[in-house]
Amino acid sequence: MYDTLNIYGNPKDYLAFGYDIAEIKKEKDRHRYVEVYVLKRNVASKNRDAYLALEKQYEEERAKLLTYKPMSILLSIILFILGIFPWIIYLFLKQHEKVEIATENERAYAKMAAIVAEAQKL
Repeated sequence: MYDTLNIYGNPKDYLAFGYDIAEIKKEKDRHRYVEVYVLKRNVASKNRDAYLALEKQYEEERAKLLTYKPMSILLSIILFILGIFPWIIYLFLKQHEKVEIATENERAYAKMAAIVAEAQKL
């Protein structure tokens, strides 16, 4: 009687728990082939209980591993819009300010010209 385990990837760590490689298969995973190691361990092994306890601890620690997940496309678009939209509003307000300053300066230049003309009449 044997305990069996299928491992995708490197089985090196599991060999330390008393497993032996029984078979190597190739399976299609999406668009590529991956190696699947079929591992077997004898149930009648004298160290089986110790192996099981250590393997359980190993699996618990392995479950704590974190994986990086890249930013989603939708979130990046939303953040881009939220970042670009205030910038566009700022540009619009600055352009509006520029136009207001130009019209006020035109009025001021007209009044200044009228004052200079009136001063020349004197």
